[in-house]
Amino acid sequence: MSPQERLTTIAILGPNAVPEYVLMHLLEERENYAVRLLKAPPAAAAPSGKLGVGSIEALLREVDVVLVWPSLGEGAIEEFLGDMESAPATAAIPVLALSSSLAMALQDEVAVEVPLERHVESLLRDIEAALGSDQEGISPGAGEDFLPT
Repeated sequence: MSPQERLTTIAILGPNAVPEYVLMHLLEERENYAVRLLKAPPAAAAPSGKLGVGSIEALLREVDVVLVWPSLGEGAIEEFLGDMESAPATAAIPVLALSSSLAMALQDEVAVEVPLERHVESLLRDIEAALGSDQEGISPGAGEDFLPT
């Protein structure tokens, strides 16, 4: 990587379990990615659950794309996305929902038909596509755009 190039920073929003650390390691093996793990708040954490504009901007400072773990509850995801959309500095950050098959492969590669590396390659294509577009909202099923062999 040349000195002018900046790492693509990926934030993974999830329960902070072992599979997230595996994904973090797999992404960071590539020379142009940095990864931050964000622990999703419990569903019943606070009545509002709102982080506030300053907090969400600080949490996602220099983040280029957010990956959302598939097992998170809809309420937690909606509140996080609402916080992102309310802050000018984070409203345009692409958000990708990780596929459940990728999550399963990260937990137990033997239990899935498609090798983990193919899931990761697909996810990387999805990340690059999201960074190259002006899409809004959450893109479903990241890491799953291939046909099983």
